[in-house]
Amino acid sequence: MTSHWKGCQLFSLATTRAETFENIRQLYRERSEIERAIEYYERAARAYDEAGIGLTRTELLEERALLGLQIGDLSSAQTQIDHLISARPPEKGELGFFYGFTYARPHHGCPA
Repeated sequence: MTSHWKGCQLFSLATTRAETFENIRQLYRERSEIERAIEYYERAARAYDEAGIGLTRTELLEERALLGLQIGDLSSAQTQIDHLISARPPEKGELGFFYGFTYARPHHGCPA
């Protein structure tokens, strides 16, 4: 039981670390400090990977797409959203599918 609890604590800390990097990244994005935002995006992505959490199960790709839109990198934003749509098909019932789809709709010719 003790080793199980330690594993849970470590997982929780790894997840919290990734979420903290995400929050810092968002702060930099909102301040238009793009280079720092990208740095913390990468840190969050690595931390999620270390915690064993796939990026399609987080909001990190959506946030990266928003950053792409903010800096005018529409190709990058579209790539992120296309990746999310393919990773979260509606028939799988993946949470967050429509969140990513909301950003992609205007780019796919769907009404906004």
